[in-house]
Amino acid sequence: MFRILVENGTIVVEFREPVTALSSTLDGGFKKINKIIFQQVPAECRKEDIFKILRKIHEEHGENIVTFLTAARIPNDVMITFRDNVLCVVSAGFTNLFTIQNGEVISRLEKLRAQSTINVLVFVNEELSIQDMVDILTCIVLAKVSAFIDHDVILCGGYAYGTTSDAYVVAVREICKEFKFSGPYTGRGRSIIKIVYETLSKLLDQQGFRRDRDIIVRLGQFLCVDEQNMLKILEDVALSSIPDYSIDVNRVRELFRKYLLRLLHSDPNIQLLIRAGMELERLGNVNALPTPEANRYYSSDSVAFLVDEILGIALALVLGGTYGLFEYYRLDREKPGMLGKLPPVLDDLVAALVAGVMSRVWTDLNAGLVDTG
Repeated sequence: MFRILVENGTIVVEFREPVTALSSTLDGGFKKINKIIFQQVPAECRKEDIFKILRKIHEEHGENIVTFLTAARIPNDVMITFRDNVLCVVSAGFTNLFTIQNGEVISRLEKLRAQSTINVLVFVNEELSIQDMVDILTCIVLAKVSAFIDHDVILCGGYAYGTTSDAYVVAVREICKEFKFSGPYTGRGRSIIKIVYETLSKLLDQQGFRRDRDIIVRLGQFLCVDEQNMLKILEDVALSSIPDYSIDVNRVRELFRKYLLRLLHSDPNIQLLIRAGMELERLGNVNALPTPEANRYYSSDSVAFLVDEILGIALALVLGGTYGLFEYYRLDREKPGMLGKLPPVLDDLVAALVAGVMSRVWTDLNAGLVDTG
């Protein structure tokens, strides 16, 4: 039927007999093929270099091929599944994710140098019609989007739906005229959706998008920054509250991070409060809050929009009690560092998070429970 050859930087799926493929790759279309190639390319490839690489691959393997090109690491970032007469091969990198908000495509591509992609091959060892192949393509896209939503992959305030350069290949043993129905609600469609979903989910888990990942990681992804930069944003806001500059700033930074991580992991309700605020932000971004008034209040950050302060007050009290609440009021009023640049709900949650943690730090410093460095 087929064999899979794996080398550093290349995976070749080679068929004993030619198969028919419907493909969105650069050398794709609708044609007979005998090989499907996953080729790793340098992260900063220019457009002209991409086509040079493609020509070289065709010189080596012939014209009856389709080629996935990706900056993801091959074979490290590849998962292969074969069951129910279906072969699924997925390579995935998630650097150039995109979301769609109010019909507008938003990506963080301009902030990145590396460009990875999600490539999905589904080979069904059956005779199917062209209409079935289109149905299968639909199932692949639905499975991918579902995996992203279930893994809570949020980018720039909205759910990510893939990367800006995703590509797909649907291949079947032979084309027939009879339409056998392969949509999402058919047995074949359900099986393909489950296989693609599970295969891509393993890669999401592997590359930092586990469903149970830390709220700091999620906050960073929401704001398009990595975990370390998210921590630095929080630390910079925290350092604005130092009352006595004889205290070593690096010591305060160290204590803030230590207390932050300890408190976040001591009570899941803290992380859940922050995630609730992120969801409000996501819904507000697309005017999907439950009432017209709520959407108007959110979009104008009206004084009548109180839920952000209510969440902030709750978080500050849970973390730091009365002292935490007073520090939250100060930060919310002054908005130091990045606070003034955050959207309506997150600015309150970040202020409350920092305030609650710093109130604990100052309490213990004043009580002599930790040294000032």
